[in-house]
Amino acid sequence: GRLRDIDKRLKLSSEKRAHEVENSVSAIRKNLIDIEKRMEEQKALMLRELKETRETIEHQIHEFQVAFDQEKQESLKREEQAQKRLQSSLSKMQERIDIHRGAMESRIKQLKEDIQDANQRHEQENMRFEEQVYLEIKLVQEAIELEVEERGRSEAVSYTHLTLPTKRIV
Repeated sequence: GRLRDIDKRLKLSSEKRAHEVENSVSAIRKNLIDIEKRMEEQKALMLRELKETRETIEHQIHEFQVAFDQEKQESLKREEQAQKRLQSSLSKMQERIDIHRGAMESRIKQLKEDIQDANQRHEQENMRFEEQVYLEIKLVQEAIELEVEERGRSEAVSYTHLTLPTKRIV
């Protein structure tokens, strides 16, 4: 009768501890899901910001291109007028146009390189961010496994100790 009571209490205690471990694991899993959700939201926000930045830069490039095209057209008109007025000023005018065109093309090229650099940095940041997330998830999983293993070991030791026969005569 007494052994049955002890065995019954041990089973109830084991079931209670197993339930507590399950609740702890569920809470940790929920926290992991919340962390992953927040990280996805942050990633989506970063991607939106990058897209907006890219669109802004592309818009600026377009504006520079339009301005460049307008300037080119205006320069051609000035060239025709100057040619009618004074043939000798043609070479000087052409030289200024070429310098300006080179500067504008150089600026456009620089902006394109800046976009590529920004995209590469963003990709590297995404990769580092993703590696960090996976590392944190792995560490949490290892901690969960270690906790489950330690709890399992401590329960096994306690249970074994309590169920070993004693020298007492019943």
